[in-house]
Amino acid sequence: RLNQILNQGTRYHYAYGQSLSGILSGLNSIAAASVNVMKFIDFGDTYQRSINKLTLVTKSAEDARNRLYTLSEGALASYGNLESYTALYTRLDMALKNIGGTASEAIAVTQTLSKTVSLAGLTSAEASSALLQISQAFNKGKLDGDEFRTVMETMPPLADAIARELSRASGGVKILRGDLLNLAPKGKITAEVMKRAVISMAEEIDARFAKLTPT
Repeated sequence: RLNQILNQGTRYHYAYGQSLSGILSGLNSIAAASVNVMKFIDFGDTYQRSINKLTLVTKSAEDARNRLYTLSEGALASYGNLESYTALYTRLDMALKNIGGTASEAIAVTQTLSKTVSLAGLTSAEASSALLQISQAFNKGKLDGDEFRTVMETMPPLADAIARELSRASGGVKILRGDLLNLAPKGKITAEVMKRAVISMAEEIDARFAKLTPT
């Protein structure tokens, strides 16, 4: 009789355990589904905000969607945030159009600058601030002041590329990174110089970035 009672208790305990396990599993499934829904909603919001930004620099909604597809590939390739990446592209596209630049050049400059800040090991906030500063320099047509200091402190490869570009334009006079301290206040580092500098360093940055371990 005692054995019967014990066996019955064991069966009840097992059944209760199975029932509780099922409930917990169900709750976990609901929680996972909720997280996925929230991620989907968040992505939808990001997508729409990005499209809205791109309508400023494209001719139609279809152009904006196609451009966003291209930019999403670039953001992924440079370990960037899509919304921030799109905002950077939009600012650069408007700035480069002012000096006769193209959408293709804006895409190339966006990716190279994004990779450059990734290589610098900046935090997300620092990277966003640095990219905002450089885009502001492009929009005002020259690199000086706070924007210049940001480039010197956080993007040495860009500073070196600018020095090389100015050297090429000076007719043989070699200009070093340190010389930029005197040239920047004189307005010598124009948006055109910056554009050519970024494009010229793309291959070097790509090679270094290929060795980077994503975090």
